[in-house]
Amino acid sequence: KHPGTAWEEKPARASHSLALSKRLPGSHPEAISRRMASAPVPGSAQGRPGIQPASPQTEIQRLMRAGMQLFHDNEDFQALATFKKAFLLSCRLPEPPTQARCLFNLGAAYIATGKPQKGLKCTRKAQKMGALEKDGDFSFNIAVAYDNLREYAKAIEFYKKAVREYNASKLPNAADALVKLAYCLVGTGDSASAAQSFRLAGQAYQEAQRLEDAAMAMREAANYFLRSPKYCPEEVLELLQVCHQLCTNITDPELLGRASLRLPHMKTSLSHFAPGLE
Repeated sequence: KHPGTAWEEKPARASHSLALSKRLPGSHPEAISRRMASAPVPGSAQGRPGIQPASPQTEIQRLMRAGMQLFHDNEDFQALATFKKAFLLSCRLPEPPTQARCLFNLGAAYIATGKPQKGLKCTRKAQKMGALEKDGDFSFNIAVAYDNLREYAKAIEFYKKAVREYNASKLPNAADALVKLAYCLVGTGDSASAAQSFRLAGQAYQEAQRLEDAAMAMREAANYFLRSPKYCPEEVLELLQVCHQLCTNITDPELLGRASLRLPHMKTSLSHFAPGLE
């Protein structure tokens, strides 16, 4: 698990499908058994006198919405159980696109609950079945799975692919992928490349008007440039100045504290090595 991701959240990608966020899932107990998929669906009309049961398509849509909400409320295990129900129900229908969409979300939930190998298998199968999710979301989730498996070379490959596929059309998503890429590069000991990735993420967040995330990314860029043996003091100073300016736009005291954390220490380190830049 890479350090320094405390400010990150799980953004939605689409109305009925999801890509995993920057947030690195922690280690969890064994995933919920598939047996739970056969349990009655809470809130369904099944078994109520005088009420017709919902059609499979309607029930799948309800389960998908419920799973999305649970996932974004950080109730990952409940989301996993809900997506399993949706997928198993979709298997009864002659609708491969629906099955693929359910399988994509199931894969994301497996990754989020500490089962990256299962998640990777589901995600790749959904892609082969023709799921309509954006290519960037596929690449991003595959990268997260490899990241959690500590296969950093493959994770880096797919994070870079996700950045290219999101491009300017989805700047916040591209920035999320750049942050994950940066922490992967930290894990391989490449501080200079990590710093560059953080800086690109910060610039993308600025364009997307996510100024708090931009400040955090710029702070990390300066931090890892300082750790790089080939850093340029003028470059670090510029990043620190940008970060300081961005911090003036943060109104949440907790986020401001996180964004400005270590800034004085980095300025002290910079002035020690390059006193003329104070």
